[in-house]
Amino acid sequence: VIQGPNMANQRLLLEGGMLAEVNHLWVRQRTDEVTFRGLIQDNEDLFPMWMSLLMVMRQCEIAALKFLISLLEEEYLDSEEADFKQKSEMVTEHKKYTIQMMVEELDPNIICDKIITHWNLSVEARDPARKILIIKDEDEDTPDTSQMMIRPKREIEADDYVLVRQEDHCLEISFLCWALFEGVKEAKEFNIKGHEKPPLRKPEPGEKRFTAQKWQLAKAKRYDHFMESVTKMHHAKYLHFLFGRIEILRGERLQKIFYLVPTPIRSLKSQSLIKDWQVSCVADVDRTGPEAKLQSFSEAVSDEYIDFVKHQYMLQGSPFPLNSCGEIMKGSRIAINILTIVITMWVALVYQGSYSKEHKMGQYKVHYPKAWYVLSLQCLGAMHFTSCMLLMIFHIIAKTVWKVNVQIEQFKDDNPTEAHSVNGPYGVVLMLKYFFGDSELLVKVLLALVSYAGLTLDFLIFSIHLLYVCSQEPNLAKVFEALNLTSTQVICTAALGFCFQYVFLVVGFLTFPEGYGFADMDTSDCASLKSCLLAHLDYGFRSAPVWGGPELTWPMFVFDYIYNLIVILILAAIVSGIIIDAFSSMRADLQAQTDDQTNNCFICSINRSVMERKMVKFDHHVFQEHYMWSYARFLMRLEMATDADLNGLESYVQAKVKVQDFQSWYPIDKALSLETEDDNKYSEKDLRVKDLEELKTVVKQCTDGADAQMTNVRELKAGMKDTRESLKNMEFALLQLQGDVQKKADQLAAAQAQAVPQAKD
Repeated sequence: VIQGPNMANQRLLLEGGMLAEVNHLWVRQRTDEVTFRGLIQDNEDLFPMWMSLLMVMRQCEIAALKFLISLLEEEYLDSEEADFKQKSEMVTEHKKYTIQMMVEELDPNIICDKIITHWNLSVEARDPARKILIIKDEDEDTPDTSQMMIRPKREIEADDYVLVRQEDHCLEISFLCWALFEGVKEAKEFNIKGHEKPPLRKPEPGEKRFTAQKWQLAKAKRYDHFMESVTKMHHAKYLHFLFGRIEILRGERLQKIFYLVPTPIRSLKSQSLIKDWQVSCVADVDRTGPEAKLQSFSEAVSDEYIDFVKHQYMLQGSPFPLNSCGEIMKGSRIAINILTIVITMWVALVYQGSYSKEHKMGQYKVHYPKAWYVLSLQCLGAMHFTSCMLLMIFHIIAKTVWKVNVQIEQFKDDNPTEAHSVNGPYGVVLMLKYFFGDSELLVKVLLALVSYAGLTLDFLIFSIHLLYVCSQEPNLAKVFEALNLTSTQVICTAALGFCFQYVFLVVGFLTFPEGYGFADMDTSDCASLKSCLLAHLDYGFRSAPVWGGPELTWPMFVFDYIYNLIVILILAAIVSGIIIDAFSSMRADLQAQTDDQTNNCFICSINRSVMERKMVKFDHHVFQEHYMWSYARFLMRLEMATDADLNGLESYVQAKVKVQDFQSWYPIDKALSLETEDDNKYSEKDLRVKDLEELKTVVKQCTDGADAQMTNVRELKAGMKDTRESLKNMEFALLQLQGDVQKKADQLAAAQAQAVPQAKD
């Protein structure tokens, strides 16, 4: 079997009737499967041989389907190559020919029936309620592949070809048939009018030919029935956990990749911890530009997501409760929230007394008049502490261990010369450093310590957990985030306030003979610098100095004015301004992130309005064509698969990923569904790239030549204008000269006429 985009070999196989043979294979295989199952009912000794044969039959189907899907691949096209135009024409014509041959010679009903049949034999339909009914057309004269297949009990209990492997093979066949139908039916070339032409290959006797209308009917009756059934049983995104589909840019053309989602994802599906990681990834990704966004997302997936999913999958294979870390952590958080509120309210209702010098923590009889109050609070406190401990322990198992391993591996990559030291005592130090560097773990440790203190010292301490309860609410969580982001600035401002208070106190000591107090407390009689400083720090931020005497001197006035300006107004405004700016920045960032996530495709960055103007549904595009987590799972497949498992397109992307090139293959500003030219001209667009470049060069040369000619014309016109003006000047000068000559001649004639009479006299 030829696998890969080799046009010459593919064409030989297509012309040789390989597609028709695959059709016959499907029919013969179904017939043989039914016949052999009936045969072994009377021949138990043949069962081991049958299971070996069944496994080979499944593998044969998988190989044949992989070959069919490989026909959809295209050769790499580089616009810089000299023969780009010729190669583009060949690739385009070959793709048209391939799609038309597949439409004519592959039975779409059998493909759709195999999707449903093998889905029902996979782990997804192990529960009979999850099986999907197959649509059967009674009036069609076609091989019966729509009959429901049921796995006999002896095959379920087989030892050689175990049930798990049988179900994996059936799920893979179902996926490959789904990918084949999607690849042919959704190809742009599928709508070419060439389907109405005579068959490309003369059919053999008994062979049937199919049409695009037949494929359309199969989609409406069978394929859509399968998709709707899966959505109805689960949800709209369920199939993304099983079957992957993405678009990549390879050379000058967009191509589709279909892949079976890796086993860890198929097994975990929407596990809560993985979902939490995805939410945080979307929030933290760099959105400064399309390239930066995809680079940041891909690095996060490669560095964290893949290993985290593997770690969760490893835990899922462990015994209870290790295989339920996410559910236990979620339940523990809910229990902590509920118990904190209940304990706090119960204490507030039954607590007797208030401030007392004799009060000591743990003396419950003083404040709780009835013993059962204490007993009930102790039971609730024990449950609260247990929930905190469970949250902490399972966080260590589910997250901290993974984080430590990731950071150790990162240290080895960053320091290859010191990688050997990780196996010694230094490795233990690094592990402890990374272990206690987990901020989420430290929060949970603090929760457990506070809970233990509330249980053993005083029930009032449980009220501290109200802060944790508030942090679980998304809006209030932003408040804690703002305080965390501005903590350094606030602490620095507080230190600056301490310095100002000390300076004002020293200036007061050096300037005034008597002390001053504040509005809340008269501290003018403080006896030492220490006591005066403590009074300043306690009351000085609330009001300006208050003087004891009725007279207000100019030094006192200046001191009060500067104190009010700096301490009361400016420092307080700085602290509030820092927090307000943090909230404003967070709100702007959140709004920008929400707008980008809501109105732009994460992968191609094309705006919603652009898609809607081109009659493409934005939601369908981002959840089906460019689903961001399909790309993440594809990167995981590339890491887990062997080279022999990858086709040409997958190997191309894998080579890019190995050198950390996460941008050249993403379809930035491109999508197959957004091509706006006529379907017949779709495949010729790439062919005109070189012609357009040559045309641009010629147009530029013509433009440059035209500009030069226009310059010459303008210069010639200017010269002619100067010449005309010179001629006019010469003409005017000649006229003047002629007038002067005529005038001189007239004067001379008059002089001569006057001279003649005088001579006679």
